[in-house]
Amino acid sequence: YIDNVIVGPGMTSQGAVVGPWTPYSTILTNITIGNGAQNFWYRRVGDSMQLRGVITLGTTSSIGGSIIFSLPSGYTIDYNSLPANYAYIGQATGGDASPNGGWAGTVITNNGSTTQFILFGDSGKGIWNATTPITWTTSDIINIVDVTVPITEWAGKGIVPMLSEDNLS
Repeated sequence: YIDNVIVGPGMTSQGAVVGPWTPYSTILTNITIGNGAQNFWYRRVGDSMQLRGVITLGTTSSIGGSIIFSLPSGYTIDYNSLPANYAYIGQATGGDASPNGGWAGTVITNNGSTTQFILFGDSGKGIWNATTPITWTTSDIINIVDVTVPITEWAGKGIVPMLSEDNLS
């Protein structure tokens, strides 16, 4: 039994390289996780990285200043492919466990940092920190979603070209 045989001009798929979602430990700045939890994932899509993550605060968690998280180790942001130092690259949501409220925000690059992002937004409330957009406490959740950023190490790479497979010699 023979299946999927091509005789003559054949074509292979083309498009962006898309890798699997891979867990990583982000470096959080101004957040002490304590007995809370953080779960972050990334994947490659062409010359960019997609990120998602969730931070759940526990009874011993605390936030001190601006909420900052990082890329996986070994990668840097390709600022040559972004429009500005504070470029919008994704979305964030905040969940208040009590009295059950939600906030929308954006994820932006951290003023020229090659590895860090900050959370900003929600009706002009500014940079998210210990008391913005809420006073964060036990069981509150921060979701990082739909973050896409160009990566220096992948610049100009990550596209699968169309190849002709008609030379069988």
